[in-house]
Amino acid sequence: MKTFIKLAFLVISFSSINSAKSEQNIPIIEYRGEDVIDINKFSQFYISNVYGLKLKDVVNKPFESPTDNRINFGNINGELWVRFKVKNYSTRDSIKLRIANPILHSSKIYILSEKDTIEKTCNTHITIDKRDVRSTDHVYRLIFYDSNELEVYIQIHNEEQMLVPLKLESIEYNRDIERNYLLINGLYVGLIASMFLYNLFLLITIRDKSYLWYVIHTLFVGVAQSSFNGLHLLYFQFSPFLMEISPTLFSALASITGILFMISFLHIKEYSKNFYFILNLFIYQYVLVILITLFSSIKIGYQILLPAQGLVAIIILYISIRMAISGIRSAKFYLIAWSIFMVGIFVFSMKDFGILPYNNFTKYTMFIGSGIEVLLLSFALADKIKVLQREKEYSQLQALLKAEENEKLIREQNIILEEKVQKRTEELSKTNQKLEKTLQELKEAQSQLVDKEKMASLGQLTAGLAHEINNPVNFITSGIQPLKLDINDLLEILEAYEKTFDNHPEAKEIVSLKKQVDLEYIKKEIYDLLKGIEEGAKRTTEIVVGLRTFSRLDEDALKFTNINENIEATLVLLNNKIKNRIIVEKDYCKESDIECYPGKLNQVFMNIFSNAIDAINAKAYEANDFGKITIKTYHENEYFVVEISDNGIGMTEDVKKRIFEPFFTTKKVGEGTGLGMSIVYKIIEKHYGRIWVDSEYGKGTTFKLYIYKKLAEIPEILETQ
Repeated sequence: MKTFIKLAFLVISFSSINSAKSEQNIPIIEYRGEDVIDINKFSQFYISNVYGLKLKDVVNKPFESPTDNRINFGNINGELWVRFKVKNYSTRDSIKLRIANPILHSSKIYILSEKDTIEKTCNTHITIDKRDVRSTDHVYRLIFYDSNELEVYIQIHNEEQMLVPLKLESIEYNRDIERNYLLINGLYVGLIASMFLYNLFLLITIRDKSYLWYVIHTLFVGVAQSSFNGLHLLYFQFSPFLMEISPTLFSALASITGILFMISFLHIKEYSKNFYFILNLFIYQYVLVILITLFSSIKIGYQILLPAQGLVAIIILYISIRMAISGIRSAKFYLIAWSIFMVGIFVFSMKDFGILPYNNFTKYTMFIGSGIEVLLLSFALADKIKVLQREKEYSQLQALLKAEENEKLIREQNIILEEKVQKRTEELSKTNQKLEKTLQELKEAQSQLVDKEKMASLGQLTAGLAHEINNPVNFITSGIQPLKLDINDLLEILEAYEKTFDNHPEAKEIVSLKKQVDLEYIKKEIYDLLKGIEEGAKRTTEIVVGLRTFSRLDEDALKFTNINENIEATLVLLNNKIKNRIIVEKDYCKESDIECYPGKLNQVFMNIFSNAIDAINAKAYEANDFGKITIKTYHENEYFVVEISDNGIGMTEDVKKRIFEPFFTTKKVGEGTGLGMSIVYKIIEKHYGRIWVDSEYGKGTTFKLYIYKKLAEIPEILETQ
């Protein structure tokens, strides 16, 4: 029942529409198979201030017939209605109707034939793949079926300017148009993307503020121009709202970044504070457009945007002309780029107002203009960098020339100064050599004086000590033997008494006393004490002999000496430090008499043995391990060699390199003067010998002392060394 009522209503409505339209004089477009026909001049239009009228509400409205090929209807608060008839004289059963404006908000077409009325809709919220024809423009199929005449009503609403280029196209032409559209847009997007990426790389490399604004401006220009050509329907399919506002939004953003680029690139602030102030006012105006578009009305935002764009274009053109005339090179590049873009906008606008024909060239002039502008601005930036480089090179050249001139003056002054310095240096060098020689002599004299005084004092002390000890020791030694004889005699007498009186009755008390005092033990103890006294006297005698040997006061006299005895004498003096803690292993050669300075060599042995004992004491040993000093003497060609090794703490490489330096010591303050090894080196040098040292930290040290055996017969080669 409801279906029947609805069908009846449609029939009545269709009848009323047909009866109404029969009274109207609707223009007829005869289609005879052409590829494309511009039909604006063959159509009637009606502007309604009310949005949302139905077909039946407008069929009787007073449609106007244009006097020319009108395309631009300006800003309309309501909606635009267009109507025409198409009579098909071709063999095709369908053609396409194109409204060549991809930024239209919405359109609806009513196709009336003898049998029925077909409605089709297209708007920014409908994705391209769901439209009647896949296109960024509003394109509809006109299918004739059995009828060769169709009556068409088009209802159009737009928030921006009402631009309605109407075309009838063949299927083949429509395909070519879409293919060319994709090709041109692809080339444009490729150009913009190339300029964006190339200058983004330069921005990262150069870090110039102009490149920053250029890169952002290029991005927004590309998106804005693509939006005017319908690519926003592909970019922003995820957001119908963004598809709707993108032409206005990105135009404003492109203008803001374009102004900021101009301010930075042409240094507007430094050139003119007034121009800088005016351009900033326009930036605030564009910000207002963006806010209104986002949060209020797209239409109001667009109405503010259009006059602002025109005024800004004129201001920018004026500023760039002024700066170019004043001879600013970058302004000339900018003027050329901006002028080409302005020409593109002018041609594009003339097409919209019907002054120029609507064709593929006029349709894409703004594309071409913006692409050339972006390209030329990139060249301008590159030229600016080159100019800066040339200026830098010129300034560097000037600085270099000035530096060369200064260098020449300095060189001349240096020649004079060098002569003076050379003379003064020669004088100072001679004085320095004398001072160094004097200092060296003083050091050697100091070392020798310390050595001599030390040995002289030690010699006097030990000689006196040996003399004083020798008298009581001789007394003890000479008294031991008579004492033994006397004690033996007494013991013989005591034994005789024992044999005679032990068995006597009156000797009981004496026998008891003998047992009480343990006479046999007393005899043994007396002999032990005598033996100990004898050994002590002998040891004291050895010490005295060692002191006499070590403390020779004639150390400066060259004489034959038994080196093994000198070593032994030194060890006697160090016996207290060595006893029970250090094992001394000796391997002496049989013949050790050489011509030398014995007192000096005693000092060498004393220093090396003392250092070896200190090195052993500085090392921690295992429970069953002891310090050990190994002494070897042997002959090697013309040299007598004394090899002294220890298993002490050893030396590092740094210490090993400096051990013979005067006053160098590793001991604590007050424990060493640092002169010992320096003295050793001098003494061995005096014997025309050499010292070989091998040491490893933590393991021990070995000294090899090479002493020339016949100092009275020194070869010339040794004397010159």
